[in-house]
Amino acid sequence: MEFLIPPDGPFDAPLACHLHNPNFSVEDPYCNRGADPSNLSVHQIMSAGFTPDKVLIFDHTFRRDPVDGITAYPPDVLQVHESFTSETRSHMAAFVEVVWGAPVRERMKNTHRFEEFQLWGRYHGVSIFLEWEMDVSRLKRFVVFVAHPEAMIYGEPGTLGKKQDLHLEVAARLAQIHVRENFYERFYRPADHKFLSGSSRARRNALNEEAIAQLESVAEGSAPKSANGRQKRNTVPYLERKRLRQYPGILAYFDKEVEEGLAELDEEILSTECTLEEQKASTISHICSAVCTAN
Repeated sequence: MEFLIPPDGPFDAPLACHLHNPNFSVEDPYCNRGADPSNLSVHQIMSAGFTPDKVLIFDHTFRRDPVDGITAYPPDVLQVHESFTSETRSHMAAFVEVVWGAPVRERMKNTHRFEEFQLWGRYHGVSIFLEWEMDVSRLKRFVVFVAHPEAMIYGEPGTLGKKQDLHLEVAARLAQIHVRENFYERFYRPADHKFLSGSSRARRNALNEEAIAQLESVAEGSAPKSANGRQKRNTVPYLERKRLRQYPGILAYFDKEVEEGLAELDEEILSTECTLEEQKASTISHICSAVCTAN
């Protein structure tokens, strides 16, 4: 329990930073503060202006570990972490969420319902993802995917740095908070971070080895899952339903239960499409008003 890191910051913040996982690369690994500036990644995020006094900061898997929990944890262990993260996201007030790093980005795209909205002008190349409720046609929040802080250590300021800045600027504008503009392109210097002392590195290495041994022990005792897999949420993803409706013959490839389910979902889509289009138009109007002022 001592290495579990809870969310840090106000739950009523308009923006949330969704990180990957905490690790032992901190001055005090027994500190349960999520926004620990002694960690290189967190220090970078806070220096960019995303501080726990105005944003909520939380990890996808919330135990200190030297591995990627999304791929390394047994399914039942990962489910515990993701259930807690889901509860965090359900209870936070943030209508803008910045997701840092490819592992969390790909995991969320596989388990949530998103619609990409590409911007233009000054923000050409930036995409906002509209997150919809899984069971109703209601917008939950805007999600902006950005590079992991560690990638910025080696990234070229004029290319990757500029791209990162534009994404973060859009997120901040949508949430109406102030962050450091052009941080990665003009101000970020990897050498500015204070690296761990020799004793802290030795302690980190020892804790890493202990954590890996614990994980191996848990993995060996974890029962195999069924062929269906616990992560299978829907037989047919929501965004495929409209496509299937255009080709009725495809339903013959599914069993009766699935066919009946698709028919019910078909009725649901028909009844909500008008409402969805109206809400989408309102959402696009909100985005335009937030970002067009910079053009």
